[in-house]
Amino acid sequence: MEIKYSAKAAKQLRKIAKNNRKNAVLIIEKIEKYAANPKSKFNIKYLKGKYAEFKRIRVGNFRIIFNIEDETMLTRIIHKISKTHDRQWITDI
Repeated sequence: MEIKYSAKAAKQLRKIAKNNRKNAVLIIEKIEKYAANPKSKFNIKYLKGKYAEFKRIRVGNFRIIFNIEDETMLTRIIHKISKTHDRQWITDI
C-alpha cells in the first residue's frame, strides 16, 4: 500500500522530529508497518459521526488520523494528546 501525507501531517511530523527524533521514527515505523500489513493486529479505532471514513492509530501519546483510498493510505493528522485535551484537534481534517 502506498503512503501519502497531507501537507499538515508532513508539517506536524517535521515538528515532532525537530523536538524528539525518536518519536518521529516510531510514528513513521508504525505507519509503514500498517501500510505493509493492514490485516495485522494494530490498535486501530474507527472515528464516528461525520469523520466515520477515518481511522486512528495510537503511537504512545500521538494519534495518527488516516483513511484508505484505492490502496493508498492518506495520513491526515499526527497529533499529541494529553489527558486533559478536549479533542478539538479533529476539526483540522
